[in-house]
Amino acid sequence: MRDHNLWEFNRHAVVWGLTIGIMCAWIPMPFHTTIAVTIALIVDCNIPLVVASIWFANPLSMPIMYYLAYRIGEAILGLNPQAIDFHLSIKDLIAAFDEVWQPLLLGCLVCSICCGIITYIICNICWSIPNLRNKFLAKYR
Repeated sequence: MRDHNLWEFNRHAVVWGLTIGIMCAWIPMPFHTTIAVTIALIVDCNIPLVVASIWFANPLSMPIMYYLAYRIGEAILGLNPQAIDFHLSIKDLIAAFDEVWQPLLLGCLVCSICCGIITYIICNICWSIPNLRNKFLAKYR
């Protein structure tokens, strides 16, 4: 935790911090912040940016994100959408989860990889623009 890169605002720490945070935001399970911080320690990138960017997945955006991921996974697997007769009970929750877990996880994996690549590219482009980089560094130093 005393490593300089974990708290610095250099190109490697910023780009990888944002990329890891956005990628881990697509993990459909609790405690994905813990997973992201663990990866950040391994990759040696900015921990505050990882934690801040993981809030891309917040209680307002999660239903939209996971529905989109489910639909993408469903399309990749070639499944036809089916209406599920659902009543709020443990039995129906387990039955519904049994129907959606494969397309949901596949869609989350695809969205995570795509968003990670896009974030990495955009952050590198933005870092290459001298005026933008200098304003960012001046603000946080």
